[in-house]
Amino acid sequence: AIAGPVSWYSGWYADRTPAPIGALWLVLRNSFLVPALVEELIFRAAILPHPSEQISDRLRRLGIFTSMTFYVAVHPLNGWIRDWPLFMQWDYIALLVLLGAVLTIAYLRTGSLWPPVFIHSIVVTAFAMLQG
Repeated sequence: AIAGPVSWYSGWYADRTPAPIGALWLVLRNSFLVPALVEELIFRAAILPHPSEQISDRLRRLGIFTSMTFYVAVHPLNGWIRDWPLFMQWDYIALLVLLGAVLTIAYLRTGSLWPPVFIHSIVVTAFAMLQG
């Protein structure tokens, strides 16, 4: 709900023609595998302690901070490598922080990687379809 107005206000879609609806399944399938599944395996499952693990709050907060830091940092780096200027804009990065927080909360609340994978996949699919 927040990303829509921010992206329209920022002009991300100004010169874009949305992808045809027939491409939806292909885009959804591709976004499910990479980036959603791969990134969630790395940034949530590998870095964050599982919610059932008995660890101190301090270590859990450190895991959250580390996970979020790497998650947010890798996107502008990827944008720089691939020459995607959008990935380096402050408003895009702010939305990444928000999405990272939602994905982290979903993982910590459910103890399952699947809710963040599905959320991530839907967000990336919507973004890709609007980008054309």
